[in-house]
This record gives sequence, structure tokens and C-alpha cells, in this order.
Amino acid sequence: MYRATPHQGFVMKASAMAFTVAVFAGFGLAHLLLQADWRTMVIVFVFVGAGALGLQILRNWRFGVLSFFAWIVVEDLIRKYLGNRIVLYGAKDALILLTYVSFLFARLRNRRAGAFHNPIRIPLIALIALAVAECFNPQIEHPLIPLIGMRMFFLYVPLLYLGYAYFDSEERLRRFLLFALLLGGGVAALGALQALVGLDLLNPEGFVPGLRLELIRVAPESQLSVPRPTSVFVDAGRFAQYLFILFFLGLGALSYWQGLQRDEERALREEPRWRIRALARRVLSVRRRQERGIWLAFALIGAGLIVSAQRAALLLVGAALLILAVKVGRDRLAAWIARFRKPSFPIGKIGGGIILALVGLALARPERLIALYRFCVETLSPITRETEVSWRPKVYWRDILFALQESRVFGHGTGTASLGLQYLYGLDYFYQGEMGSIYRVEGGYASVIWEWGWIGVAFWLWWTAALVFAAARTAWRLQGSRFFGPAATLALFLALLHFPYFFLGLPVYQNYVNNAYHWFLCGLLFRLPKLAGDATPDAHTM
Repeated sequence: MYRATPHQGFVMKASAMAFTVAVFAGFGLAHLLLQADWRTMVIVFVFVGAGALGLQILRNWRFGVLSFFAWIVVEDLIRKYLGNRIVLYGAKDALILLTYVSFLFARLRNRRAGAFHNPIRIPLIALIALAVAECFNPQIEHPLIPLIGMRMFFLYVPLLYLGYAYFDSEERLRRFLLFALLLGGGVAALGALQALVGLDLLNPEGFVPGLRLELIRVAPESQLSVPRPTSVFVDAGRFAQYLFILFFLGLGALSYWQGLQRDEERALREEPRWRIRALARRVLSVRRRQERGIWLAFALIGAGLIVSAQRAALLLVGAALLILAVKVGRDRLAAWIARFRKPSFPIGKIGGGIILALVGLALARPERLIALYRFCVETLSPITRETEVSWRPKVYWRDILFALQESRVFGHGTGTASLGLQYLYGLDYFYQGEMGSIYRVEGGYASVIWEWGWIGVAFWLWWTAALVFAAARTAWRLQGSRFFGPAATLALFLALLHFPYFFLGLPVYQNYVNNAYHWFLCGLLFRLPKLAGDATPDAHTM
């Protein structure tokens, strides 16, 4: 007699619940049609669609991962045309929670899957325990503030484990890289087009409560205007930070594809003579088409990052390219001395591609490129009158000292400096300047101190330093393999994100796009030694 497994029984119950929800949704849609409330009707369709996807996610958690990363890119585009309704935030949370549930069921069915030894589990658990204890801080004014803080800090931490489990083969790694970079290339192309033709593109007319969609910076001396595009997002900073992540992912992908083709060509040369031609046509042609797609996406991402006009992202990307150039130069010098060619980054092609992107922008709209150049020079050069290099670091250090003085040992509680408080307090016209800011400090470390006090910033430095150290050690183990490029660029990305970039503000970490990609790519990084066939343990406990 056939008996359903626990997972199949759960899926059947979930299907029945989904059918019931669909029936009630039908009645609700009929009522909305009578009321002609089209915006609410679109939101209902979004959640009904999420419910339909949920059934497939319960069957395949990897489909849930891809659906989630696709949704967080297009969610803002829907939200800004629907009046910035906060209820849309629930769609991505529902998707990721269903993905977590499906992953747990899959793990219960397959207990033989290799366990992941998280190299930062001790400092991470300590930080989470502190955050939970700080939820009961008596200085918290609203009971929902701790929930907001816990969600913004830790909702996507399980993606570390999902990322490790997701990349169980090189083919899956290649598919995800193509998916993420081609999607990002499309978003970057829309942002570049928006910067060239005007910010009215992809933005609704009129003011949207709580959003600042048409942000224009002005060079302090030349008074040249620099429009900052948002592309599909609701914020120019989120667009720039998204491309910042994909820039490093693209660097690693290009290095990986170069090493992959080299290894496959070497393997083909070792095959019997009669098999070489067929294998070469079938394998190498596919790899070259994929590499061309990666190069195109990377060029668009680079162009989008340039026109985003976020100076911090541009400076950190420039610093990363300089570090990689030094690494490549040293490797090539060692290879020349040892008469042996080691795998290295295609740094020359990358630099040439960035120059071509700049030339293309100069030919399309030279005045925009000149304005961007003048804006960066006049605000960053130490010899200009209006430079921000002299006063902006002092503001962040002053924030840290103020937070240390006001917060003492335990701070003001979890969530008191986190993103999302403007919606809790109903500051719909926050960006119109009708109400003052609800945030007392701006910098990232100052915000951590404000929430968790002196002990909190110590725990924060502990777990971030442990993560960067584990990432660097993982990359070091992969030297000489084709996986070294992705590992090195991801380790460099984590170091820049958690220290110089985070110094500028807590949103660099809490922004849901950054946070989700951060934890998922950490899982990928710690999985790479397995993919490389490393016989040593994945990572040691710190």
C-alpha cells in the first residue's frame, strides 16, 4: 500500500491551503474590481503569484533562491509605481521564508549531504545573542522596533548555509553567475540609459511618499549638475551598491572562465586524436559564448557604476582594481622568473573594457561625463576649496564619539538605528524636509554603538574580522586553481564592504539587496574548496 512521505503530505496540505487562499483571493479581487482600486488589485496579484510560486518552491528550494534574487531586483520598480506601499515588503519575506522551509525539508530527506562547518559560527552566535538580549532594552520606545532591527540584521543569515548547499557542482556555479550577471547587466543598462536621457525614465510623475527618485548632485565650484539614476530601484544608493556587488562577482567570473577554458583546452589536448575535434567544437564554443555574455554584462555593469556617481563605490572599485593589478604584476614577474605561467586575472582586458565604457559615455553625452568628473574632483581632491575629504571623516568620527558618550555599555536597543523606522513612525514626507531625521547618527560603526553600546561594537568587529580572515584563508588555499579568481575577488569584496564602506553607514549592510547577496556569496566562497576537489576540511572553527 502506498504511503505518502512527510514531505509529500506537507505539500498536499499546502496545496489545499493555497486553493483555499485562491478562492478567497478571487472574492477579494471581485470586490476590488467593483471599487476600481487598481493599485491594491496589483498588490493582491503579486501575493497570489507569490503563493503560486510557493508551491514550486516547496518542491525545489533552489528555484526559490533564484526566484528570490530575481524578485528583489524588480520589487522596487513595482513599489515606486504603487505609491511606496510598505505591504510589498512582505512578498520577498514570504519567498525567502518558504525557501528556508523547503531547504529544511530537503535536508531532512537527505541526511547524507555534507555538513557545513561555519567558520564564524561562534562570533555570529554571540552577536545574535546580544541582539536578542538588546530587544528588551528599556530605552526602546516602540515594541516593533526590535522586530525591525532583527529582521534587518539577521533575516538573510541562513542564506550562508543555502549558498553553501546550492553550489554542489560547477555547472550550477556557472548557471548562477550567468543568471546574476546578465540580470545585473540589464539593470545597469537601464540605469545608464536613465542617466543619459533623463530621470523621468522608469520613475512615476509627481512625488512618491518616502522616496527620493530624482536625486541631482551639483559640483560645488563649477555648478555642473550630475543626475543620479535609480534604474529599477527606488534609491540611487541601492542601485550603486547593487552594481558594486556585481562588479566583484563579474571580476571573479571572468577570471574563472579564463581558467576554465585553459583547463579544458589542456584536457582536450590529452584526449585521443579522433575525439579532439568533436569535443573542441562542442565544449569550447559554448564556453566562448558564455564568456562573451559575461564580458557584455560586465561592461554594462561598469558603465552603470560610473554613471551612478556614488563616489565611495567608485573609489573602492578603483582601489580593488589597483590591488588586483599589483597581484597580477607580481604573479607574472614570478612566472617569468620561474619560466612557468600561473593563472591570473585578465586585468588588462578589464582595464581596456572600462576605458571603452568611458569612451562610449563620452561619445553619447560628453557633458554628463565632464560634469561627473568635475563633481568627483571638486568634492574629493584635497586641494579644492569645497573638498569633502577634510570635513566628512570628522563628521563620522564625531558621530562615533557621540554614540559612545550617549550609549555607554549597552546602547539604546536593537533596531533603534536600523533602516525602516521612517515607515514605523509614518514619516511619509521625510524627504520633503517637513520633519526632522529620526536617526541621531549616520556612520555604520556609530549606528552599531547606538544600538548595542561598547560591547556591541566589540562583537561586531569580532565577527566581521573573523569573516574576512576566513575568506582570505579560503582564497589562499585555492591559489593555482581556476577557483582562485572568484575566491580572491569575493574575499576582497567582503574586506571592503565590512570596513571602509560600512564606516559610511549602516544601510551598506542592512540594505536587503546587499545583505542577501552578502550572505549567499559567503556560502559560495566557503564552498569553492569543495568544488576544487580540496581534500582538506572546508573551514576550521575560529
